Amino acid sequence: MQLYALSSGSWWMGALSMLLFAVGTVPLMLGFGLLGGRLNKRAARPMRIASGVLVAVMAVAMLTNGASLIGWNLRIFDVQKAEAAAMEETAQQIRSELDWRGYPDITVKKGVPVRWVIHAEARKLTACNSEIVIPALEMRIPLKEGETVIEFTATDAGVIPYTCWMGMLHGSITVTE
Repeated sequence: MQLYALSSGSWWMGALSMLLFAVGTVPLMLGFGLLGGRLNKRAARPMRIASGVLVAVMAVAMLTNGASLIGWNLRIFDVQKAEAAAMEETAQQIRSELDWRGYPDITVKKGVPVRWVIHAEARKLTACNSEIVIPALEMRIPLKEGETVIEFTATDAGVIPYTCWMGMLHGSITVTE
């Protein structure tokens, strides 16, 4: 939150974001403080260990999300099946459906223009998945209800990770020879 406040570029917006963050965390912090004060010594130790593990898991999740935003693919589990592009006239065509749980993985050929159409139903479009960030292609694409067309040409074979603007939802573009 401190980085967000600093990056806002305004002392007013930075102060407001920190104030709202503080007000939002008070109930949780107060609740944990009161609960922790009521625990006996035997129950306090496991609570501290569980809290430490929770903080470590959250730190790894945040680092993974941040890495996605700069183009590093650190996904451990990859359960989605990639959709392959079909060649039509002068470009590769691929159609995807937006899902609120994540982005599709796609496969395209190197050096051939890609026309990627993403269809988004209003009920599946959320604040998080409404913008795709593809760092390797230097692209930020806002998604809208209906169809959004993304056009690019991949110049190198490999995997290009992409993410939502928050770094929480992931997908990849596999570029083949």
